[in-house]
Amino acid sequence: MIRRRVSNYFFFRQKLLLHATKARTLFNDECVVKYQKFLTQTEEWMRKVHHVRKQLLNVTNQFINIEQEVSVFMDRVFQLLELLPQKILPMTSSGMKPQVYLSQNTLVEMTLGMKKLKEEMEGVVKELAENNHFLERFGSLTMDGGLRNVDRI
Repeated sequence: MIRRRVSNYFFFRQKLLLHATKARTLFNDECVVKYQKFLTQTEEWMRKVHHVRKQLLNVTNQFINIEQEVSVFMDRVFQLLELLPQKILPMTSSGMKPQVYLSQNTLVEMTLGMKKLKEEMEGVVKELAENNHFLERFGSLTMDGGLRNVDRI
């Protein structure tokens, strides 16, 4: 009877060892491989997240720099507005400077108007140059049609 128990014990122990080996093999083949793939994927995700975080920090710093520049420019604009005569740009009752926001259409109209004005001024300059040339030539003539000595005048 003891022999039988001992042999049953070894038999169960062998079966247990066989089942444990199968379980460990299945675990290594399925779970460990999937876990390693998951770790590889999360490592890649973390690299991407780190890269995006660095880019966001750069953009944040750029926005902060732009904000500082804008505030410096606004201070300069307010200083220049204070120098303008009150008739041109009256102060509001609260003491704040009025803020003028021009629409895109207004800016386009102003640009076109400035270009037209520039063209007109160039035309005036040409006319004045022609008139000056004509007056210089006319001034060197005498009443009888002869040439006057301009050096003596």
